[in-house]
Order: sequence, then C-alpha cells, then structure tokens
Amino acid sequence: MKVTHFGALTCRVVEPLGAQPEAVVFLCHGYGAPGDDLVGLSAALAGVKPMAFVFPEAPLALPGMFGARAWWNFDFDLVGEALRRRNPELLASQAPSGLSARREELLAAAAAAAESLGQNRGHGGPLPLVLGGFSQGAALALSASLERPAGLSGLLLFSGLLAGAHPSELRVLSGLPILQSHGKHDDILPWPVAEYMHAALEASGASLDFISFQGGHGIPPEALRAAATWLQNLPLQHVNQEGQL
Repeated sequence: MKVTHFGALTCRVVEPLGAQPEAVVFLCHGYGAPGDDLVGLSAALAGVKPMAFVFPEAPLALPGMFGARAWWNFDFDLVGEALRRRNPELLASQAPSGLSARREELLAAAAAAAESLGQNRGHGGPLPLVLGGFSQGAALALSASLERPAGLSGLLLFSGLLAGAHPSELRVLSGLPILQSHGKHDDILPWPVAEYMHAALEASGASLDFISFQGGHGIPPEALRAAATWLQNLPLQHVNQEGQL
C-alpha cells in the first residue's frame, strides 16, 4: 500500500501484484472512520481480473474523536425525524451541507487516479472506474455517479443511502451495473432507508444486484463475496486518451 494525493484528497492505493490494473475501484469510508478503514477490503475483493483499489480519506476531522473523519457533518436529528415519520424520503430530499463540494472533490480525485494508474497501460487512456463506499461513503459515491464520469463502469454501495437527490434524478444511471448491500437489522441506517434507495435504483433502470443480510450496519462476508464476484464479472467501460468511450 502507498499513500498519495489525487486531486485534493489523501488516498491509500493498493495495486495488483505482478500485473497492470484493468480498472480502478474507488471506495469511500463511512462517517467517523479513519482514512484507512476500508483498506482491508482490497484483499477480499481482489480476483483474477487485476484491479487497483483506492481509498480516499474524508477531509473533515471530527473533534474529540482521534482519527475519525467525515465527508460532511451527519444530521442525526434528520435521520431520527425520518424514522419517526417512517419517511426515508426526508433523507433523500435534503442535500447535506458540503455534499456538493465533496462530490466535486471525489470526482476530480477519481479522474486523476484513473489517469495516473492507467499511464502504463499498453493502449493508453484512463482506466475504467468503479465508485463505491460504505454508509456515508456510499451516499457520496452514489451522488457523484449522477455526473456519469468518463469510464464509470459500476457502483458498489455498502449500507448506504440516497442523499440530496430526487429518485427521478437517478435515471441517468440507466443500464449501469450497481451492487447494493444492507443489513435488515441496521440500527444506524435502518432497513426502510435501504428499501427506499433500492426502489429508486430499480426505477432508474440501473442493472441492480441487491444483497440483504441478517445483520447490522456493516459489510459481512456474504456481501464481500458477492461484491468480489460482481467485480470479476463487471463489463468495463474503457476510455481513450481523448476521454471518449
């Protein structure tokens, strides 16, 4: 693993041994986690198809929590209100303060990583890109994907939520492979949040795989196994040096 900067973000990078990567998997950690929280997933997700894994560090340090970081300040009151009303749409309809800036930073960093890590490919051009993350990081990845960045080949959404977007805006994801996982006993982002996002992704026309599990707010082995298989079977969207598919 090496630590570097892509755009404005500090990133941990794990490259395949003895092979040039065929894609970049850009995974964002959740609220309150350290920047290296998801690095261990690279071993579980690696397979025959060589891929580089990039783990960006959220720019906000949470006061009083050593090493804890966030993409934006989480509105726990809003989550509580949405649950009391049994209305997950509240979480989707109100864009968190800072989401837009984080989205642009993530897109710039992902593009820089895809370009840098693809420089040694035989035919040049940036590598295909998979965006994803856990919890707040998954929400950020989904938001960023609405820009349909060049080479975007899929989304990996572990225990996430739809934030700051109406379900109709997800139509731009039509045809995009997406894997969503969520625990039925999640006490942080409860099951109705997952159901709401799942319905919105299905209605968008995305190619959706949904993994539910009997657990809480986490990424269990069955979700990792499903994600590893999904990555290995993923059609990659190659981009040439001019930025065209």
